[in-house]
Amino acid sequence: MSRTLTFEFIADDRLPKPTYQLDLVIWDTQLKQEISKFDGIKLIDYPIRRIEFPSATQYRRQYKIKKQNNKITWNNIYGMVNGIHVSVFDFI
Repeated sequence: MSRTLTFEFIADDRLPKPTYQLDLVIWDTQLKQEISKFDGIKLIDYPIRRIEFPSATQYRRQYKIKKQNNKITWNNIYGMVNGIHVSVFDFI
């Protein structure tokens, strides 16, 4: 059975810098560039979602990664993703 790794990049307006929306676009570009260096990794990305809370606005983008071979380990993928933006991972 093939495993699928899921995670999200999250940026919100509680951070002092005003470019938090742009951060998601930058992180997305970096992730796609890194993923493209490896064969056998399928990246699925979903549209950016805006979530309103009473004290903040968050922007989130969810991803799924499927490995199609054993040329790269899950630990390598974790490191690659966390090198761009620290995320919480889950397998489905």
